[in-house]
Amino acid sequence: FLVLGTEGGSYYVSEKTLTRESGEAVRRCIVVDGLRAVRTIVDVSIAGRAPKNDPALFALAMASKLGDEVTKKAAREALPAVARIGTDLFHFARYVEVFGGWGRGTRNAVARWYTDRPLDQLVYQMVKYQSRDGWSHRDLLRLAHPSPASSAHAALHAWSGRWEKPHDGVASDLACLVEGTVEPEGGVGIGLVAAFEAAKRATSVKEIVKLVEECKLTH
Repeated sequence: FLVLGTEGGSYYVSEKTLTRESGEAVRRCIVVDGLRAVRTIVDVSIAGRAPKNDPALFALAMASKLGDEVTKKAAREALPAVARIGTDLFHFARYVEVFGGWGRGTRNAVARWYTDRPLDQLVYQMVKYQSRDGWSHRDLLRLAHPSPASSAHAALHAWSGRWEKPHDGVASDLACLVEGTVEPEGGVGIGLVAAFEAAKRATSVKEIVKLVEECKLTH
């Protein structure tokens, strides 16, 4: 299942919707030995043994909701290892809903995804992977309520739309963030937001090329 996204021996090129029924073998493994199931999920995902990461994310969501307390805790702690990019996190959020939705443990796990990641990496993830599967960083930040580790983190959260009306200090930092007039603690990464905003306002190919070259904008 983790490699093919199905319990059968065939891999279908067309994308198949993952449902509770499609992961019945995973559920049985979680019941028999939840910790081993979580370790296997992480191993397959990190090793890149599957053409897609979705089945591992689906199985991890299942373990985090249907396992015993020890298994749930292990699954939540494994989230950053399996959900390595923003798109993965959005997939996980969708799959969690298949198994009963959000609880405090899930919210805390998602909050740690934001708070434990180095700031420059978080900036990159939030700029490059902004939404998927009906979820966005704004949605997840509003649900998880992570405490910003610094003023730069708070400005980044505000940029995502986490708060309808950020207080004056955060609003000021947000303006500086978008304008590229301030660097975060440590001086890394925050210019990517300003470059992204500048790219949206660009009116010529020359401007875009300059931003790509100078600020390392990706597609």
